[in-house]
Amino acid sequence: MPSSRAYAIRLPGDWPPEAMDLRRDSESVIGKDAHKWRFEGNTLTTVIDVPETKITGKVTVRVIRSPELISRRSELNGFAGSMTRLNDARYTLQHAWPFDNLPDEVVDAAQTGDKLGYYPRDASKFLAHYREVLPKAKAKVDEMVKTGISNREAQALEKRLGETWHTPETQAAVADYPNKLKRAQSDINDAMGLP
Repeated sequence: MPSSRAYAIRLPGDWPPEAMDLRRDSESVIGKDAHKWRFEGNTLTTVIDVPETKITGKVTVRVIRSPELISRRSELNGFAGSMTRLNDARYTLQHAWPFDNLPDEVVDAAQTGDKLGYYPRDASKFLAHYREVLPKAKAKVDEMVKTGISNREAQALEKRLGETWHTPETQAAVADYPNKLKRAQSDINDAMGLP
């Protein structure tokens, strides 16, 4: 059995910490060791890396969050699942070859988790923006489903692809494109909590 080990403590589904105190045998180790915490934005998870410590020692971790954010905890409900479904929609649209229609609003909303990971202190601002842009992303995808492939788009694609346009694979992909749009629409509806 090892005499010491390091730990990673995961605190999922909450606001990022405002401050943190990590003590080993009552002595603060913040600033002494390479103690770090990070925030995984897509799941709203704080990950605290506890440096290697003797297994017989005592480690105390205290996470401090602002009372204002604690009172707004309900704003985070469902966010991780919403991001999963939104990223599924983004992936479907991004890989809907031969078309490459990925609305900026979908990209903007899908990047929220990454932004939270890079700038956790701005979580409130990014989540407010997410709630604002997600309905716009849904509207764009709804419009894509409604309009489908226009003759102009099909002609432009045929011209761009040349002989490849006439292959069975391309024709199958074109025929399947409306299904991919509907799948993306369903994922965005799920992201918004709609039936």
